[in-house]
Amino acid sequence: MKINNRIKLVTLTIVIFSCITNSALTVDIKSVGEVQIQATAATDFDSNIFFNENEIDDIIIRFRPTATYIKRFGPLIVAATGGGDFARYIENGDEDFSNPISNINIGMAEDFGLFSLDKRSAGKISFGFDTDISQKTESNEQLQDLVSYTLYAANFDVRYNHSPKFGASINYAYNFSDYQNLSSISKIFTDIESQTIGADLYYIYSPKLDFFLAYDHTMYDGRSGNSFYVNNDVSRVRFGAEGTFTPKIKGQASVGYAFRSFDNAFVNSEDGFIFDASVQWQFRQKTGLSIGLGRQYVPTAQDNASISSNYNISLIQKFTKTMTGTIGYNYRVSDYQSYLIDPYTVPEDFFEQNLQEREDTSNGFNIVLDNAFTPHLRGRAIYTYTKLNSGYGDIFSNERHLLSFSATLSY
Repeated sequence: MKINNRIKLVTLTIVIFSCITNSALTVDIKSVGEVQIQATAATDFDSNIFFNENEIDDIIIRFRPTATYIKRFGPLIVAATGGGDFARYIENGDEDFSNPISNINIGMAEDFGLFSLDKRSAGKISFGFDTDISQKTESNEQLQDLVSYTLYAANFDVRYNHSPKFGASINYAYNFSDYQNLSSISKIFTDIESQTIGADLYYIYSPKLDFFLAYDHTMYDGRSGNSFYVNNDVSRVRFGAEGTFTPKIKGQASVGYAFRSFDNAFVNSEDGFIFDASVQWQFRQKTGLSIGLGRQYVPTAQDNASISSNYNISLIQKFTKTMTGTIGYNYRVSDYQSYLIDPYTVPEDFFEQNLQEREDTSNGFNIVLDNAFTPHLRGRAIYTYTKLNSGYGDIFSNERHLLSFSATLSY
């Protein structure tokens, strides 16, 4: 049976790549707009598709075609993307999925007088709006499951530069994740809605560097019953900088303080330092270093309050004009608290349970080879290893190997 499945795998991969090669097209007519076509075909070996202690492996065939329509309407540039994300599991056919993709992005044209995408030009306004209504399926490390959810997301932001040195912005973000259970293991998932309102003040240090003081407030709401830890508010104040720090270093970095309060009267409020950074250092012409840091308060769909600290570093090497390699290391510490830490058992009475806590640590590395065979065809090979150790015991500890080969054709 497994030999027949492997034959089917090879045949299906050849068919997909042939379809990509023969079906790509581009339409670029200024009067009607521009259409960009992209299709990605991939074959994955995943040693732990559910990202849990059962460590069930499989081979997955993925296909992701998308089409993006771009059109200018006066001062606005509109980009709308539609497509699908398809996957077939060779040994676990119950996990197959066919997910729709839809995104809309609206922004201001650079050359439209007062309005501009150049946020550092005095007297200019930059504006952005985007939506994402799609179905997502993923192996989730925190939930330790292969989960599927419908995402409804919208983001809006506007910035005004009052003078060559000072600017201000406001932003609003909405996110609703409607979870469905794909796992063979019965688990409780809580739908999560969040709304974030924020405002930033900028000091424009130079044409390439801003300093900012930011405040935002996020309201989380669990749409399902028994959402004791999802229902909370998080307020954050941050100070940081973004842009080009030196001729070879660019990115953004911030530090701040956050306060979290819960709707559940039995759960105490908490506060602590937070940080976020994403910096790229091009210390040689063909060699660069990428560093990422982050600490944030977020609830999980298993009704856990969590504080996650993430650290990653990557070395990026350009071997030739077309080939680039990356090797990276990542480390995460996740602290959870809830009445229901163990998702395999449900207490008869939540309020008779004492507060439970657990700390998970995970670390791993990844290797990526990326090659542009032609201006339209790109290939990629990725290997990722992750080891998770849980303070709760072996029930949450596991490891995962993921090997992926993909090709992307775009026009």
